[in-house]
Amino acid sequence: MAISPDYSNKTNFPCTGVATAVDGSGISMGIGSSNTHDVYSWGTSNASGKLCRRDPLDHPTPRHVPAKAHYDGPSVPRRVYVGGTEESGHAALLTMHGELWMCGCDRWQQLGLGSPHGGASGYTWTQIWHTQFQRNHFVSNHVTIRDVALGGDHTLVLANDKDGTVYSFGKGAEGQLGLRTKPFVHAPTPSPKLSHPHNAAVCAIRDCSLTLDPEGRVQQMAGKCRNFEQALAACRQRARTHGLLQESDKSASVKTLRHPLEHVL
Repeated sequence: MAISPDYSNKTNFPCTGVATAVDGSGISMGIGSSNTHDVYSWGTSNASGKLCRRDPLDHPTPRHVPAKAHYDGPSVPRRVYVGGTEESGHAALLTMHGELWMCGCDRWQQLGLGSPHGGASGYTWTQIWHTQFQRNHFVSNHVTIRDVALGGDHTLVLANDKDGTVYSFGKGAEGQLGLRTKPFVHAPTPSPKLSHPHNAAVCAIRDCSLTLDPEGRVQQMAGKCRNFEQALAACRQRARTHGLLQESDKSASVKTLRHPLEHVL
């Protein structure tokens, strides 16, 4: 598999839809020009395969992710998402046909690739990490996707439905999955705490999960949420870039919720 040349100047890099992790995972990913739809990744580490390539070396400049690694058939990449921590990281790719592909660390089931019928907490791991994009069959087959967000070790998927359903999976010990309990890990499932008819976008920041209303205000919240203002601003900007939020000249703030923000410092 050929690897494209490095681009030492990322300012001139022919890439659209760039996603960069703001919480220390060291991942950046982008989709190439409209003529190629290629996927590129770069970062400070490829630990746990989080750059979605098999080579273990660090690549601070963009390198091509082979096409067979991220989609099959006529589907082409539409958006990319990245997340994780310094120790691990994961990435997601949404195709034009609405399929969700994921790679990187799956230690906490944040890729949602296993079977929900067995194993720890009702889940069977396929591998601890994946160096190539894998199709998330449950989400791709059952959910019309509006938005995706990747936290430290969990993933959120917002459905494009009237109920604003949020599917969460991965690590849940801090309550970040928004379930009725705090499972250590969990397979993809609707989140009763995060789902809301007014949801327009989702944000996952370390062990915190947030949803935004159409104006960019925090709608729902779950998990250990503190010191997240910078990451929240980046999430709002991403959501506006994707056309998920209304354009506004005023910066949105955390609005009053129906439940107390006892975990916010």
